[in-house]
Amino acid sequence: MKDGHSRKRQIENLIEEDMTLSYAEHREALTKVRNEVIDELANSMEQFKWAFGGDTVASFQAYLKGFKE
Repeated sequence: MKDGHSRKRQIENLIEEDMTLSYAEHREALTKVRNEVIDELANSMEQFKWAFGGDTVASFQAYLKGFKE
């Protein structure tokens, strides 16, 4: 049972640490993740070149990357 209590306390400590982050730090972390997802999505569009052609896919990739902050 002691391990359960220590794990619970460990989680509580992580939550407390997370709560101490400023709004700017949260925003920065979310922006980083958002930009990574946009890049991953744009790069995954490569598989559609055979169906839509290279120019169309490249244009859509540029459009998607325009959403990055």
